Amino acid sequence: MRCAVWSFAALALTLGCGVRPLSPGAGLPASPLLGPAPPPVREPSSVDELLRSRIVRAARRHAEDVGRRADGMPLTSPAHAAGEAFAFVRLVLADAGAGTSASDLIALRGTFLRRGALYRNRLPRLGDLVLFAGTGTRPRGPSHVAVVVGVAPDGTLEVIGWRRGVVRRDRVNPIHPSSRRLDGRIVNSFVRVIRRDDPPGTRYLAGELLDGFGDVSVLLPGDGDVAVR
Repeated sequence: MRCAVWSFAALALTLGCGVRPLSPGAGLPASPLLGPAPPPVREPSSVDELLRSRIVRAARRHAEDVGRRADGMPLTSPAHAAGEAFAFVRLVLADAGAGTSASDLIALRGTFLRRGALYRNRLPRLGDLVLFAGTGTRPRGPSHVAVVVGVAPDGTLEVIGWRRGVVRRDRVNPIHPSSRRLDGRIVNSFVRVIRRDDPPGTRYLAGELLDGFGDVSVLLPGDGDVAVR
């Protein structure tokens, strides 16, 4: 996790002092920590784009209930935060006409990993999933997941997910992971609750706790784990 944070921090140096406009799916520049720049993203199919737009629309519909429980969600429990975040994303995918056989967040991450669809070296595209680790009490593995619904020119992501019992809109900036604000704008939300017994050096910002992105193109027909209805 720490390596991923430092990799994105190094990326900020490669961009220079000015902000270079970035677009969804843009490969991040080469750096000593990230290694060579990633290959170009494959040309999306019309089915791929349709699925992504459906996922974003479904997430935005649920975002109208920000601060309230979403229809179809179980009662919240702090001890099951990761499970509830996964249940919300699964609900969004179902509303978009997609589904996954993964039973929990760890299994979902494993699906992306096996399919070569878990990545960190480029900005996500709309509809992709963003995974976090260390947002709760779970010592290892993913602890939160949300849907990417916006990518700003400076690399700040708008994500929608289920956190602490309600639907929330959060901001994540993988280029400036440890910055709360840039030019007066919030670029990283707090996604971990501060506790008295937190050890020194505990991280709380979304960019610092970023685990990676899941490419939802693996949700297309023909995948062994997921299928589009």
